[in-house]
Amino acid sequence: MREKRSAPARAKEHIMTTEERLGNLERELTAVKRRNRWMLGGVALLILGCLTIAATSGDKQAIRAKSFILEDENGEIRAVLDVGKHYGVALGMYGVNGGGGIFLNVNEDDEPALSMHGTNGKTRIDLRLNKDGDPGLNIWGTNNRGLLTLSVNKDGDPGLFIYDANKEVRVGLGVFEGGKPYLVMWDASGEVIRSIP
Repeated sequence: MREKRSAPARAKEHIMTTEERLGNLERELTAVKRRNRWMLGGVALLILGCLTIAATSGDKQAIRAKSFILEDENGEIRAVLDVGKHYGVALGMYGVNGGGGIFLNVNEDDEPALSMHGTNGKTRIDLRLNKDGDPGLNIWGTNNRGLLTLSVNKDGDPGLFIYDANKEVRVGLGVFEGGKPYLVMWDASGEVIRSIP
């Protein structure tokens, strides 16, 4: 049979639980502060290393490298500044354990882009200018299911297009030159099922 406890005894247990929780939060905060100090120390070392390289090179006006890689205290890559063959000049920043991230680049066709990736590494948002300078925004659903594209073509006509899970355009909405709006809907086979005008 369970022993009945008075309200003050139960309250005291609750207070102890709260104290334990506060203790846990203090330990976690201490760990986060320690991790931040290590990351700050790593950045300081990187800056110090770059300055040392700059000071010892013959050309004191520039630091030259093909890549910079920042790692956290566990050796995980958290940021990369790089020049690559396929994506041009790029800066990538990654979440803990490589999950999620932001990628900023200018590719070999001089097309700047900013993309955000989910924890599974899949692109979820992509903002870019094509080689003609036309802007576009792409938003993907979970696991790349569905796509929404917002763009302005070379004639300055804006458009919004919605794609299904099979990457087939299903809805198009926009404004033609002169301000004339349009709406088009397609079925799964690509046949127009509604069109305005």
